[in-house]
Amino acid sequence: SNAMAQRDVFVSLNQVGDIKAAQGDTKGALAAYQRSLDIREALARDDPSNAQAQRDLSLSLDRVGDIK
Repeated sequence: SNAMAQRDVFVSLNQVGDIKAAQGDTKGALAAYQRSLDIREALARDDPSNAQAQRDLSLSLDRVGDIK
């Protein structure tokens, strides 16, 4: 499904962000995490009763907060 494909994308973006953060590239990490957050916000908004989508959103907000 489209939601599953989008989930694959945001998981990959998180991995890119993790790598960038480990390399000290906080600007690059934040950009990747923010793109992931944008996808997660849309998925959570589209299906507010989906606990996984809400959890994913909280994890993404946590990662953005860690970088900022």
